[in-house]
Amino acid sequence: MTKKVHPNLQNMVSGQNEGIVPEIYADCWQNKIPAVCDEGDLGPEFLTSFAGEHLWNQGQLQILLESQRLLAEFIDMEILKIITFDWGKAAAIAIRMAARITGRKKVLVAKIVSPERFNIIRYYGSPELDFVVIAYDKDTGLLDLEDLKKKLSSDIAAVYFENPTYLGSIESQGSEVADMIREHRALQVVNVDPASLGVLASPSRYGADIVCGDLRLSGMHWKDRETQVGFIAVRDEEKYINEFPPHLVGTVSTGLLSQNAMYEIGQTLMQNCQYAVMELNKIAGVKGARFSSPFLKDFIVDFNGTGLSVEVINERLLEKNVLGGKDLSMDFPEVGQSALYSVTELHTRDDIDSLIEALTEILEGNEWGRKEV
Repeated sequence: MTKKVHPNLQNMVSGQNEGIVPEIYADCWQNKIPAVCDEGDLGPEFLTSFAGEHLWNQGQLQILLESQRLLAEFIDMEILKIITFDWGKAAAIAIRMAARITGRKKVLVAKIVSPERFNIIRYYGSPELDFVVIAYDKDTGLLDLEDLKKKLSSDIAAVYFENPTYLGSIESQGSEVADMIREHRALQVVNVDPASLGVLASPSRYGADIVCGDLRLSGMHWKDRETQVGFIAVRDEEKYINEFPPHLVGTVSTGLLSQNAMYEIGQTLMQNCQYAVMELNKIAGVKGARFSSPFLKDFIVDFNGTGLSVEVINERLLEKNVLGGKDLSMDFPEVGQSALYSVTELHTRDDIDSLIEALTEILEGNEWGRKEV
């Protein structure tokens, strides 16, 4: 029997069976889907006047061209391809492109990247590439530039990081990273969330050589991993273009978006997120945002002061038909009993208040000082 759950601030859920705490994923957000996206190939926006088997795809190819053109404008890169299954593979391909361009085999990767994406990157990079992790500042969630400086050398192909990061912080040191790696002629590969580009500078503005990411924002429904699609963007230079893989997949609806719409989405995300953190901070023992740096829609909720583990809290939330955040205690043990939460433009104040109410009831019933971790 499937358990009905309230749409709250969690990321991605599977296995919602009665009596079982579902496994929660990150990086799959609920976003608004324009109605035209459900028209598919039958809608007037996707029809072509051509007939004949070899011409049936003309309408789809035109949409694909226009989508990529608009995305290139958002990302501020001349060349962009919707290229692969998801942004984990897009990141892996981008890093391998950098390795071929530089002729080097070592890659520096931020420790605070998505563990799932890092596994994909290592899988596609092995056995040719070696990966070295860059530490991050435990207070801000930003790259540790001193550690980066120590690990940079003439055999580094690329430095890879995500912005916003997997744990939500906005990486504000991109220009400093670019300056540091230019001395060693390495490339900067940045994985970006397009939803951030209405309010944040594109990675190309702070020195990114290759930009990659996911297009879930662009009209695909929230269905596990089935509807993700990755992109890669580069400057109009032969050395980059020649390294693009030949295959293309997917069509997205970014033609329905505008610069103003992207700005409104970014503003809504940040406002909703700030409201959620403000309300979470009112709960005894809870720290609404662990990092001091700004964030867009993902943030770490610190439960270390509650005396309960994230696992226990999530179990009790599920009893109230509310899904908790991603438990970080295994992937990032340094943050202790903390969880990754996310707010999107679809979450209303009522959704946020429902979560706050459920957490308040759970934690007020806890015997302070009794540790269940």
